[in-house]
Amino acid sequence: MLAVYLKHITFSDYFLNLILHIYNGLVKKMTMKKMNARDLIVDLLLGLQGRAICIKHIIIAAKLFKINENSIRVAVMRLSNDGVIEAIERGVYQFTLQAHEWADVMLNRKQGIKQTKAWTQQYLAVYTGALGRVDRSALHRRERALKHFGFKELEQGIYIRPDNLALSFDDLFAQLQVSGLEPNAKMSLIGHWDATTLAQIPNLWPTQQLNQNYVKYS
Repeated sequence: MLAVYLKHITFSDYFLNLILHIYNGLVKKMTMKKMNARDLIVDLLLGLQGRAICIKHIIIAAKLFKINENSIRVAVMRLSNDGVIEAIERGVYQFTLQAHEWADVMLNRKQGIKQTKAWTQQYLAVYTGALGRVDRSALHRRERALKHFGFKELEQGIYIRPDNLALSFDDLFAQLQVSGLEPNAKMSLIGHWDATTLAQIPNLWPTQQLNQNYVKYS
């Protein structure tokens, strides 16, 4: 049904294949949440690898995922307000400069994020308490970056994750900053916890959910 629908629409071969790739990816991941407007727009732009996309094509693609036009227009406005996308002409959007850098990290995840090393029971910790929470845009970028790399909030201002990524400490810290973490954040490696904290850590995230976060942009 999808192929029959698409053959009557004028797309470039690349864009057509991109839509099919996203659609087929969802079919294979039936246990994952339903595609929403924001995710679709980001997925399309990631797939276009730096090229712009017109709102008309986004809306056509959205119909395939049962996302209505109003949801797309609202998502476009919010992504624009968040500094993720920008209009280069009327109805044509691309990633902002900062988002382009973030997209580079996402597109190259399999070179580090999806590769792991033996875990020695140590944790990476990022400290954000001194950064403040007044600037909501900065807070959103920071939390999004930490979430993308699998960090969970142990308590306010302290985010942790197992130190089992193939990325080096310095490379991970650099990529976090590219993704939206402020340069004056602090990161450290923790090898020992008190018994009470150690008992709380396994409840922060289920392993299956963490793996699904990494699979999304593979």
